[in-house]
Amino acid sequence: MKREDIIIIMFTIILIFGVIYLIQNLSSFECSMESSFTNVMSDISYEFEPQGTLYSKTKIFRFNILSSRERLEYFGMMITNNEETLFFENRTSPEGGSIIATISLNESENIIVNRFFKKKCYSEVRL
Repeated sequence: MKREDIIIIMFTIILIFGVIYLIQNLSSFECSMESSFTNVMSDISYEFEPQGTLYSKTKIFRFNILSSRERLEYFGMMITNNEETLFFENRTSPEGGSIIATISLNESENIIVNRFFKKKCYSEVRL
């Protein structure tokens, strides 16, 4: 399973009841991301929260992951831009935890945020 969230900074960010909507200025394009925990496996759930003000060049990305049976081998987050790594963090904590990345971007810069984890006895999962 692999999913990439592409955040384009030309978008207007609106927060309504815990849901972040990214709406392209002067266009009809719309993308939304839930800001609540999602179950991936029976004992693992995660939450991904992009944050930032409307015109701020600094964006914050928070990845939270929990394992109720403490079976995580590792988890991490990587943010790339034009094949350049802007942020990478990998943690080893069986119960999970949080990773927070603060990135300064140009006005029209595109980035890709990859999150991943590995549970004992399973292959790595990319979110």
